Amino acid sequence: ANYGGFLQKPDYFIDYKHFNGNLTILRSFRFNAFRNLDYYWHSTTSNYLEVFAQHDFNKLLLTQITPLRIYGLKESVFANYLKVPNQQFNYVEVGYGLSGIGKLFGLEVVGNFVNGKYDATVLRIKFNR
Repeated sequence: ANYGGFLQKPDYFIDYKHFNGNLTILRSFRFNAFRNLDYYWHSTTSNYLEVFAQHDFNKLLLTQITPLRIYGLKESVFANYLKVPNQQFNYVEVGYGLSGIGKLFGLEVVGNFVNGKYDATVLRIKFNR
């Protein structure tokens, strides 16, 4: 979780707090990144709160099938939250991820909600390091 703000309003856009968003089908390797947030639309000069949570499972849905688990598939669920009070903006994304496909990449399905209302569902591809 990250909470922050400014003692004095920055003069230049480059000094605003920018959130790690993504609108491409490829996903960042970073844990603290939003999967479907506009890049600069919600940049702020006021207080903000970011929360990132993820849990990786040994057995969940597809990994209940022994050959898939032995093959190296891993499943995870995650939820991310962003609150920017001066914009009255609450953003939540929840998702399911499957990694270890072909030992090279993974897939994530992400649903996001803006101010409590469903916004979109997207598919993201991530490459293993």
